[in-house]
Amino acid sequence: MGSDHACRQSDEPGTHVEREGSLYQLVISARVLAISAGISGERVLAPPSAVATASLLYQAVWVVAFTYIAWFALIQRFSAIRLSTFTFLTPLFGVAAGHFVLGEALTPAFAAAAGLVVVGLIVVNRPR
Repeated sequence: MGSDHACRQSDEPGTHVEREGSLYQLVISARVLAISAGISGERVLAPPSAVATASLLYQAVWVVAFTYIAWFALIQRFSAIRLSTFTFLTPLFGVAAGHFVLGEALTPAFAAAAGLVVVGLIVVNRPR
């Protein structure tokens, strides 16, 4: 009876089995890409700059580690279909980051587009 419970648990989204599968994908793909780069003649001609290194660390720590773990934690609590609609917010966060980091202007067209995205999310996720 205990093993049946363990089997059912391992099929739930975001569990050990799924995370382990993702780890294998990352480890194997990194090796395949390194081998492919060597075969195709790609070479590192200079060490990466500080900006490139910081960008890689940001991608590794924030994007891959934190948001990936948060996504699977959310999937355990909420429907994946309902959560996937929030990916439409990604461009809005990109424009907002451009504003806060690079000082780019936020235009009325962006405000209108952001409003339409929010209205769409409300419509799609409203209780039925």
